[in-house]
Amino acid sequence: MRGQSLESKTPKPKAAAGPLGPAAERPSRETKTPKAGAKVSAKTSPAGTKTSAKLPPAGPSRDAQAALGRLEVMIDGLLDPVVGCPWDRKQTTKTITEDLLEEVYELREALNEDKAADILEEAGDLAFLLAFLGRLTTKAFGFGLKDIFDAATDKMVTRHPHVFGDDQPIKDMETFWKKWHQMKRQAKPKSGVLDSVPTGLPALTRCHRLAQKAGRSGFDFPAAENVRQAIDSELRELDREIKGGKTEDPAERERQAHELGDVLASVANLARLLGFSAEKCLDAHNRRFVNRFRHMEESLRQEGLRPEEAGMEKLDQLWERAKRALADKESPSKGAGAKSQIPKAPEVQKVPGGPGAPGPPKVSKATRVTKVSGVPGSPKASKATRATKVPGTPGSPKAPKATRVPKVPRASKGREG
Repeated sequence: MRGQSLESKTPKPKAAAGPLGPAAERPSRETKTPKAGAKVSAKTSPAGTKTSAKLPPAGPSRDAQAALGRLEVMIDGLLDPVVGCPWDRKQTTKTITEDLLEEVYELREALNEDKAADILEEAGDLAFLLAFLGRLTTKAFGFGLKDIFDAATDKMVTRHPHVFGDDQPIKDMETFWKKWHQMKRQAKPKSGVLDSVPTGLPALTRCHRLAQKAGRSGFDFPAAENVRQAIDSELRELDREIKGGKTEDPAERERQAHELGDVLASVANLARLLGFSAEKCLDAHNRRFVNRFRHMEESLRQEGLRPEEAGMEKLDQLWERAKRALADKESPSKGAGAKSQIPKAPEVQKVPGGPGAPGPPKVSKATRVTKVSGVPGSPKASKATRATKVPGTPGSPKAPKATRVPKVPRASKGREG
């Protein structure tokens, strides 16, 4: 049994089941001899009362399996009913969710900034929480980390018959994603198109995923230029609702929030059809804003001022100075942070017929505008005639309802562009 040679001579209660399964079922494996002076046993008082938990074997581990074993021993100590940590013993599968989310974002930040030391630390924090979650699921649902790992392995083997089965090898992403989604539909035939998009995703990311899923089923804008026109339409509707400015009337506020949501969804869909992730674009903007504001704060600090003491005119001047000073660093083609400043859309957009797939042959500008009207098969007209009759063109007659550029579908119905 793991760590048997390191057990204290003091009698101990039977070990509880860990995330890899009951202790009796775990395979035995040797552990390195701890460094001299390292505490490896539970400490007891002269009266026989345990005062500390057993430390895991001293690292570094020889391999990932041994490292996971050390992690389990440490979690045993945290959850010890006598000397364990009160915070850890109190956690459940519901209370741990915010900590999981926070660690994911911290790891994401470290990865975006290419900081190796931070990546190591944050990935370790997330690995600990996943192992800890395995212990919580053992208590709540009867399955632990062993079962979680087995389920993940079995799923990936099933979803990759071209790697682990008899299917022909797949060489391109389009074919892979097409087969991947086919297998998902076969595994869950009664699920809806949008059911697999988690409700807990950040709103912009969820908007992107919902529209992406809907697009694969054929519900999408033909091209980015159509979304751009829809944005203008949504902005006009927003202008009508906010012409009186901020309001405290609940009904008016609801309408304003509704139109703001439509504008944001339309912009997110424009980013998607241009091959970007709106979430990553906004994240890059936030980093630029933080860097510029800190530069401005430092300039004020040298003058013995705080931002709230400087006045808007001076702040504007310092802001423009910060933009110029950081221009090279913020440029996508320059500076150390250039790599993280270029947000890319996920490869899954390259599904045939979906966003990123090859479009129809290029046609003349006048013809493209005519197609926006949505009237297929209309007779050809001269260039001048077409230019004056395009719906939505300044100075043109108002188009019938059926020929107007379709409004971006509502995000709340899972149909946002």
